[in-house]
Amino acid sequence: MWRCQGSAAKIGLVAVVVVGLTAAGGCGDSGAPDEGIPGAYTLMAIAGQGLPFAIIDFGNGDKVEITGGGILLNADDTFSQTLNSTSTFDRTPESTSVTRDGTYVVTGTSITLNFSDNESLMGSIDGITLTVTVERVPWTFRK
Repeated sequence: MWRCQGSAAKIGLVAVVVVGLTAAGGCGDSGAPDEGIPGAYTLMAIAGQGLPFAIIDFGNGDKVEITGGGILLNADDTFSQTLNSTSTFDRTPESTSVTRDGTYVVTGTSITLNFSDNESLMGSIDGITLTVTVERVPWTFRK
């Protein structure tokens, strides 16, 4: 469990965590897009647990939770990802939404999300389920 002292340190840590967790990337086949892959995928679970998911708990009621998000895969091999979080400090919740975009590549059931800031995530896509791994933790999205 992460611990942090002082409000400024906590706010800085939240910014790093939320932006860092939105990193994703991909690779795929060129040619005609797969009609079944493009679409909106909603974040359903992190590490097998439903949302909200506490990514940091400071032990005194202060915490950072992922409350929702999604990935929109477009037919032109571009995507946008939105991640919603709530940070609670001194009993005051503050919601944040971060959106990032990039391109993706699908090879078989593997997907790589390449963000425009050169970060990337790898995962799998099978039917209506998209799973990406962030810091060795699976994030599950459903169409």
